[in-house]
Amino acid sequence: MEVITMYKSFEIHNFKCFRELKIDKLARINLIAGVNNVGKTALLEAIFLHSGAPNLELALKLNSFRGIGISNLSDENPLISLFKDYVSSTIELSGEDTLTGYNSVRINSLISLMVQDQLQLRETIQGSLSGKVVIKHDTIRQEKPLSSSPQVNRGLQLEHKKGEESTIYRMTIDNNKNIHFDPFPPSPPFVTFFYGSRVIIDPQQQAELYGSLQISGKEDDVLKVLKIIEPRLKRIVSIATAGSSMLYGDIGLANLIPLPLMGDGMLHLANFVLQIANAQNGIVLIDEIENGLHYSVMTNVWKAIASAAKEYNVQIFATTHSWECIRYAYEAFASSKKDDFLLHRLDRQDNDEITVVTYDLKALGESLEFGLEVR
Repeated sequence: MEVITMYKSFEIHNFKCFRELKIDKLARINLIAGVNNVGKTALLEAIFLHSGAPNLELALKLNSFRGIGISNLSDENPLISLFKDYVSSTIELSGEDTLTGYNSVRINSLISLMVQDQLQLRETIQGSLSGKVVIKHDTIRQEKPLSSSPQVNRGLQLEHKKGEESTIYRMTIDNNKNIHFDPFPPSPPFVTFFYGSRVIIDPQQQAELYGSLQISGKEDDVLKVLKIIEPRLKRIVSIATAGSSMLYGDIGLANLIPLPLMGDGMLHLANFVLQIANAQNGIVLIDEIENGLHYSVMTNVWKAIASAAKEYNVQIFATTHSWECIRYAYEAFASSKKDDFLLHRLDRQDNDEITVVTYDLKALGESLEFGLEVR
């Protein structure tokens, strides 16, 4: 199947832990490695935010993926954690994909923009009174919002640029934590799922994703993948009780077993394949892909993910800090002899900058053979 949507490159400036980072080459399956707190999850979040642009509500979802609700956010600058070193500078995310081409987003804090506006006004006034411009930024910069109006001083501004076209969108958060958009953002060009390591799997959502596959007659794709973990599995059914639906598995016992009771590995793998199958021509982002999965099934899991990604034309970005996960990914893709896989290792340098080293299958195989560190 011809690839319709796939990132070819991606670049980040001033987002979370990244001063700047550029990945020049991306594949259908991208595994991101690196030590703790080097930015693996932040890279997924940057891609998620860019792929859904210009919907600024996704910035709030990033916090929810990490267990932070809107009620936990700072009143004065609720999304300051998005910015490098918690300083309101301009975030720039840009990428080239095979569907929409090259496009970029520039994100600013509305508080920061208001401070800049006031600085410019003060400079103009000083210049008109004295005949020259005297700049004293520190005399007027304030920690608190410059306006008491909750509709204009909390939130984000996003400039979405595609080719020669540029559009500005704003999201404001009032004192009651209500969200307002101006203008309301359009739908993104393709579907993106983010499966965070802290996300609690919703049985109802799983049942809904499975139901959409049943409509298209694709439900057996899920069954084949889940049999990697539970070979006795004969069928999967969605059962509604007390107004809520849940997936059950038939493993030949007297009763069907709720999927959440069949182990974390079964639950995680079900989510992977359900999201891939429902993100046709889109993107799936998976944080800590090895969670809940025994090393003995990892090679077959990687083969299944690769097969589903190709079948549904989906690009995968996944993180790991497991050497076994990398090793078994290499074995799965090396045996298929298809150039669908890249490993990207993030490294923090002595100057605190983060760089990336990309391995194709040949380079990864040689590194593993000689025992070189690739995590």
